[in-house]
Amino acid sequence: MAGLSDILTTIQNGVVALNNLGSQVKGSLLNISSQLIALQAAPAITAGPWTVWTPTVIPGAGAFTTVSATGGFFAIGKIVQFSVTITITTVGTAAGTMTIALPVGTAKRNAAVFAQDFGATGNVGFGRIIATQTTISSILKYDNSTYIAAGNNVVLSWPNASFSLQAAPAATGLYTNVPGATSPYTNPITGRATFFRLQH
Repeated sequence: MAGLSDILTTIQNGVVALNNLGSQVKGSLLNISSQLIALQAAPAITAGPWTVWTPTVIPGAGAFTTVSATGGFFAIGKIVQFSVTITITTVGTAAGTMTIALPVGTAKRNAAVFAQDFGATGNVGFGRIIATQTTISSILKYDNSTYIAAGNNVVLSWPNASFSLQAAPAATGLYTNVPGATSPYTNPITGRATFFRLQH
């Protein structure tokens, strides 16, 4: 009988221990719930209004005749969110990549930015932010070709003014002189395909 009493005592002690454990677990769950409620009740993190940003656009080579950039940015702590639209009206001698200043401060680490042409082709591309620098540089299309073009235009240029620019609806012709065309000649990207050649 003594053995049975010991077993019953052990079982009772085990039940008490389980009840105590259940209370501890319940208390923990309540604490977690109260923490979640506290987080849900906390004010949302807001970025505030966008700040206007109008950076200067610098080409990799040459110079733009007419170009503009408008955008905005906001900061949450040390993270800066930005958006900018670059509008090239007249290319001039600009070529290659494009660079613009960061909206604020100096970059702390390397990063990449997404770019997209909203003109005729919609080509996606990228730009680079280099740690310790203050610019977004090497803005190019996905295939490393340039975005630089006058709006939805193709700009044709040739060194010898004695050549005449001719155009045709097909590569095989019939080519005719483009009236008043001199280098550089801006051709809008609209309508059907047009093929060009120089005639001396």
